[in-house]
Amino acid sequence: MVFVGKLDAKTSAFVFQQIRASGVSASLATVRRGGTGFDIELCGPGNNVIRDFDGLLLVSVKRKKSATKVKKSGNLDKVNI
Repeated sequence: MVFVGKLDAKTSAFVFQQIRASGVSASLATVRRGGTGFDIELCGPGNNVIRDFDGLLLVSVKRKKSATKVKKSGNLDKVNI
């Protein structure tokens, strides 16, 4: 579920408290007081991480490791290109 809108600080804190109690993953971006910048808050099982790309903050989801292994075949020392 995604909500984009304008909430006051009290309602925003209440909604995020309810989300934390439910145990689901969520992120909340709020404008800082004075309108200069923003804050990002994350909650949930820990799959989400904030990544900084030259000043652009994005919420990224950690990838799960694959359960299958890649089998090596042949001699990798001698490769014809």
